[in-house]
Amino acid sequence: MYFVMDVGGNYIKSGRVNDQGDLIETFPSVKTPLNLSAFEEALEKVLSSLDEKDKGIAISHTGIVDDDRGVLVFNGSLPFLKGYPYREKLQQQYQKKINLINDGQAAVIAEHQLGALKGVANGLALTLGTGLALGIIIDHKLYKGSHNVAGEVSFILPEYFANPLVRQGGVFNFVRPANHLLDCKDENDAENVFKAIRANHQPVIDLFNDYCQVIATLIYNLHLVFDVERIAIGGGISNEPLMIEGIRKAYHALYENHPSFVFREEIFEPAPLTTCHFKNGANLLGAYLYAKTSL
Repeated sequence: MYFVMDVGGNYIKSGRVNDQGDLIETFPSVKTPLNLSAFEEALEKVLSSLDEKDKGIAISHTGIVDDDRGVLVFNGSLPFLKGYPYREKLQQQYQKKINLINDGQAAVIAEHQLGALKGVANGLALTLGTGLALGIIIDHKLYKGSHNVAGEVSFILPEYFANPLVRQGGVFNFVRPANHLLDCKDENDAENVFKAIRANHQPVIDLFNDYCQVIATLIYNLHLVFDVERIAIGGGISNEPLMIEGIRKAYHALYENHPSFVFREEIFEPAPLTTCHFKNGANLLGAYLYAKTSL
């Protein structure tokens, strides 16, 4: 068995995977603290579920990671963790094997081996969360890039000297303004937002359509760069059917309505879009599958 964790910008999720690759147990999520001392306390709370039978700890983590050194290189939403030595600290405390992988890479490993991208030679998994996490499979292999930065699409510049794409594409940049319009006390309540969309609340629908267009444009550009067979959309919000429907609608509208000759001549066919098979569990399972390769 393996203890698995997914450290995100908002929550730390954890669970246990058996030797057959099944996520057999999940534990209550813990809110991700915003300072180091509170974070280490939260980490200790999460790891209190660790069992002596667990062979190791596999961590999926938002941001740029270096598993060779066992450190978090950089994280935009949790800057206090820059350079955090996960392996050194956790091995010393728990005497377990520690592996660390970027969350987008973890998701695409799970989906490629067992999920929505199984059998695909070239595919992408795009996770929508606090940030945007992209996992890339090329010729059936995970592509990390020369500096473990491949897939950090949150930092794409939509225009010269513009704010990074995460300011538009991070899911809470749609959910929070929508909840402000709805006078909802919990600005992160995505369920409340989609309830308003189903009730035909036009200002919220407009925000939703704008967000879908941002993601659709990113998907178009990614497909143009990587020329993939399939793209899977993940993250907690992918559980909402309206999300994938809205993104797919905006994506195909590019091909149907864009005035450029490339679209008119049908030079570029749209890539099939689907949701991640493992939904929110993709990162946890992917972390285990990655750790398994280094056993």
